[in-house]
This record gives sequence, C-alpha cells and structure tokens, in this order.
Amino acid sequence: MRKDLKMASVSARNLRQPFVGALLRILQIQGLEAMVFSEVPQSEMGHASSLLSVVKQLAASAGVAYAGLVVQGVQVFWVGALTAGGDFRVAIVLVAIPLAVTTLLSLRLSKEDGAEMAGRVIAAKQS
Repeated sequence: MRKDLKMASVSARNLRQPFVGALLRILQIQGLEAMVFSEVPQSEMGHASSLLSVVKQLAASAGVAYAGLVVQGVQVFWVGALTAGGDFRVAIVLVAIPLAVTTLLSLRLSKEDGAEMAGRVIAAKQS
C-alpha cells in the first residue's frame, strides 16, 4: 500500500512542472492575442481571428519542421550526439537560439510602444 502512495506522489510531482509551464504559456498567449486584437475594429474581428488562427498553425508547423531539421542535422554532423532516446541537449539549444534572438529584439522596444494600450497616450491627449 505504501509503495502505491509513494508512486502516486512521484507521478503527481512529475506532472506538476509541465502543467505549470503549460499554464504560463497559455497566459502569455492570451495576453499577446489581446494585444493583437486591441487595434482591430469590431467589424473586422472575424477576419482578424481567422488570420491569427492560420498564422498560429503555420508558425507551429514551421517550428516542428525547424526542430526536425535541427535534430536531423545534429545526427548527421555530430555522429553519436543523439543516441536512441538519448541526449537532445544540442538540438534543444539550437532550437532555443531563435527564441533568444526574438527576446533580445523585444528589448529594443521603446517605452512609448504599447502606451495606448496602457492608457498613457489617451491621458496625454486629454491634457
């Protein structure tokens, strides 16, 4: 009986981290989508929603294709780097590089970017 409880505790702990990570990603996506739709007129909301769905699917497909290309490249150029079910650290780092670049590019945004959504531009126009 104790062994079953211990295994249940271990499996619950193993599920907690991916769940929290997925929850945080969903919150991030919802915030970004709210920003995307903030300047779209109500009459064009249906078209914008359709376009966003298509772009998200294309981005997901491109991400999977890029990850597959990187894994294949690592297998070809670093013989033995990826063993069966083994070490994918090199591939994960190479997939993370474009994400890091986009993060660095977002740091170049000025303080005025997004000011209208924060209500700062509206207050400045009124005074």
